[in-house]
Amino acid sequence: MKRLTLLSLAIIFAVSTVKSQTLEEIIRQYSAAIKKDQLANIKTAKMTGRMSVQGMDMSITRYVKSPNKLRISQKMNVSGLPFGEQETIIIFDGERGYLINSMLGPQPVPLTDQQLQEYQKSNILNNELLEYYNNKQITLEGSEDVNGSPAHKLKITPNIEGITSIYMFIDKNRGLITKSIVVVEQMGTQITMESFMSDYTEINGVVFPKKTVTSAMGTEIIMLIDQVEVNIPMDDDLFSVR
Repeated sequence: MKRLTLLSLAIIFAVSTVKSQTLEEIIRQYSAAIKKDQLANIKTAKMTGRMSVQGMDMSITRYVKSPNKLRISQKMNVSGLPFGEQETIIIFDGERGYLINSMLGPQPVPLTDQQLQEYQKSNILNNELLEYYNNKQITLEGSEDVNGSPAHKLKITPNIEGITSIYMFIDKNRGLITKSIVVVEQMGTQITMESFMSDYTEINGVVFPKKTVTSAMGTEIIMLIDQVEVNIPMDDDLFSVR
């Protein structure tokens, strides 16, 4: 009986210890998986790829410059229509964000905090989870299977108007994000955006998913990354509104 009691206490102690350390260990595992130490040596990065939205294909190019400047260009060639190639540009100069849509005219439209939060996820130089962890905005909500593989489920409570909550799923074996859920509220309506990340690879010290599939309100967006270039010359004018 005494031996059984000691064994039970040991199990309880082990479980409570793991529970208290689990979130920290997950963040540490994720930081190692994305090679956080190498990211510190990358000052600029350019990613090129393709995106498909409801059967419409477009090219996408992302530019990021340390610490937080961002430019995303999406081009779509609408054949048979008079306006031809259309381009949407998202710019963040480090303080303010803008959207320019050639179909709506050249006038930049300021981004909302909610939009900016979404686009900042494209900045591969940021360790977003570590920032949330340091700000005590993450809780561990158990685990779930993502495409047959066990994953930690993390809930993030961002201080951003319009975004109710964010869930990140970290693969238990690889330490990489394989799924995310973003719940937003627009005009009294709650919208859930669900993304699946796959085909992780490393190019020039950057670890990223080559494929991301996002669905929201019946719309599916497939994004494929083909090339990554790092530490290339990148003028600050690229991130300014002309």
